[in-house]
Amino acid sequence: MSKNMALDEDHKLADPEKGLDNKAFNVESSDHIDQEPEPNAGSLKDEEFEDLPLQEPNVLEKILDKTTGLLGKAMASKYKRHLKIFVCIALAILYNIYFFGAIHFYLNSDENQDFEWCDGIGLLVVATVIVYAFLVYFNIVKPLAKKILATKTSQDTTEKYVKPMLEKWDQCIDYKHSTTIISSIVIAIVLVFLLIDTVDDRNRLVSFFGIFVLVILAVLMSQHPSQIRWRHVMWGLGLQYIFGLVILRSPGGRQVFECFGDLATTFLSFTDDGSSFVYGYLSSQQPFNTWALDPNSTAYEVAKEINDKKAIASILAFKILTVIFFVNFIVGMLYHMGAMQWAIQKIGWLLQLTIGTTACESLTASANIFVGSVEAPLMIRHYIPRMTNSELHAIMVSGLSTIAGSVLAAYISFGAPATHLLTASVMSAPASLAVAKVLVPGGNKTTTFKQILG
Repeated sequence: MSKNMALDEDHKLADPEKGLDNKAFNVESSDHIDQEPEPNAGSLKDEEFEDLPLQEPNVLEKILDKTTGLLGKAMASKYKRHLKIFVCIALAILYNIYFFGAIHFYLNSDENQDFEWCDGIGLLVVATVIVYAFLVYFNIVKPLAKKILATKTSQDTTEKYVKPMLEKWDQCIDYKHSTTIISSIVIAIVLVFLLIDTVDDRNRLVSFFGIFVLVILAVLMSQHPSQIRWRHVMWGLGLQYIFGLVILRSPGGRQVFECFGDLATTFLSFTDDGSSFVYGYLSSQQPFNTWALDPNSTAYEVAKEINDKKAIASILAFKILTVIFFVNFIVGMLYHMGAMQWAIQKIGWLLQLTIGTTACESLTASANIFVGSVEAPLMIRHYIPRMTNSELHAIMVSGLSTIAGSVLAAYISFGAPATHLLTASVMSAPASLAVAKVLVPGGNKTTTFKQILG
């Protein structure tokens, strides 16, 4: 009896407004919740404020105020374009002063070393020449060529000579056996070259015939084998082969990619100073402060050898993740400046011109060389709802066939050769489009446009 009375009493004391039934959990009825009144600055009286002592600005401060005010008005007015041009010219003048000053210092230095195009003053000269070449082409040569081609004489020449040649070429390409003939000729040329090149070691031909095995397996697993466009396959594999010859077999291409690899390794090593400053030996793998030891002692020699050989294992969170963060920050800044988009668009244009894939597929495949499979499709995010299954499949395949910049940095930090990783990432971009177009052919249907490549 007493137990039942206690339960009834507890039931009476229970608040029905507690738990999920409480009105506080209802967003629409949250007006009843007491809130502290916000202080109203207008309700304060003037005598409650305290006057702070004012300092009369000097002449320099007045000049700075007027200068910043004029700059702000110029940025927001019709002179914004002129101000931008002025800033660009000023920066160009300052850079040229630095450039010629560096050359003068190098030529007159007592420690003048051999000229290395991938290091020091040589790298500065090469980078400057490349930048000026692009500036001259895009700002002078290309606009001038457009004006010349727009003249009546150029149009008449195009109609009389160029257009008939293109029509003849289209007729040859449209011939139903043209693709088979061209492909057979290309394969025969490559095979003859490989037979001559591998005369000392025929085992090297195994990888060449392995390509045909992979293509046959892809055809057997294709969604629509009859819709495969063999131009995509031949150009994709052909570009991979050409990249391999240029990068791995030619002395110039090998030196260029070795330079890129060395520069990437040096660039990523900059993170060691920052992470070592924060995390110490957990990142630097140098646990001993040799400066605190006697240089003539055995302890100094042992500690120095351990530091030099980095005998202490690093911690992933402190060594590798800092490199990934650093690369992501740099890529974000390049995106903000527009440099990354420009480079990706040019490579995408090359892939579209040769392989024949759509603009979105080419752009994403080129972007995957530099960024990850998540960031690359963001460049075409407005076109994704209208893309076909073949295009979506090509984007996913190209994303999984290359290495993101942050992952590339992590592999380099593990000790993998940067040249090999860069080569594999570049060569995989066209081959991924070839394989994707065999597994899920797209036919002639597309809803994306060429104009997104600029």
